[in-house]
Amino acid sequence: MSDGRGIFFMVVGPPGAGKNTLMNDALRRLPWLKHLATCTTRSPRPGELEAGEYHFVSMPRFRQMIADDELLEWQEVHPGRYYGVPRMAVERRLAAGEMLIADLDVLGATCLQILYPVNSVLLFVEPPSPQELKQRMQRRGDREADIQSRIRRVHMEMQYATLADEVIVNDDLVTSCDRLREILEERRKRRRLNRERVSQRRFFARLLVMDGERALLRTGSDSLPWRPLRAPQALHQAALQCLADLPWNAQGCLHNPLGHAGSFVPPTLVEARGPELHLTWVFRLDDAPGDAPAGWRWTSLQDPELPAGLAQQLHITEPLLLS
Repeated sequence: MSDGRGIFFMVVGPPGAGKNTLMNDALRRLPWLKHLATCTTRSPRPGELEAGEYHFVSMPRFRQMIADDELLEWQEVHPGRYYGVPRMAVERRLAAGEMLIADLDVLGATCLQILYPVNSVLLFVEPPSPQELKQRMQRRGDREADIQSRIRRVHMEMQYATLADEVIVNDDLVTSCDRLREILEERRKRRRLNRERVSQRRFFARLLVMDGERALLRTGSDSLPWRPLRAPQALHQAALQCLADLPWNAQGCLHNPLGHAGSFVPPTLVEARGPELHLTWVFRLDDAPGDAPAGWRWTSLQDPELPAGLAQQLHITEPLLLS
């Protein structure tokens, strides 16, 4: 959307991976880098200040911002906790040529990649292990219930490493901080010199319809119905539009790998195929016909036409309990 020369560095990854520590080190050392404060309905943690990392707003105010189209994207990241990116702050600062950085949720970052294909750089921070991830959240004082809610997201969020422009495995803080600064400096130079060569990725939502362990595939080409992803539409809404391809009015619900009915349902599988990014949602049927409709066939999750890894992701529905 923006035709300014600014860059939006979006730092993503599982909670506790060290995103803020790395980002704050870069902000201290790189005077040209500016932080973008996002909006949240959660309460400030000890030491957090208004308009530092976040604008802390009430739920009624957040709803009003949605109604007034003040947010580029928003979602319920954890049950009852909403996050969003302010529209005007991004548009004005990118147009002014600023280099912005923010810690974002992976689903929100995907929306912004679609909106700003030429101005966005996705940086994925990966923890060395799930066990280390839990220990980091415990050390910073997170409640056990919040830790389990976040651990549940790890399986889904780790899939998004395939979407990233750069991946940093944060197993050594000093090395990771140095690496992030190198990436920021290099990307800033590359974007200013070769911006016209930046390839625009294409994002697609696909839908797999299931009845129990049976999967419904279309015969012929494009066995899974698909739609292009268009922000600021909620990503899963594009997948639900694929239900229009079915020959009957299907009733059911989307599979949610997070295990809660949030406002935004993450995909069950994320795949990168060169410049194309495929996000697959699974729709669980309530009224499946015994025989497959014309042009479709029932099959198993082991069918070679299904995306690799989908069956495994479907069975990850419980929190990851780490000792």
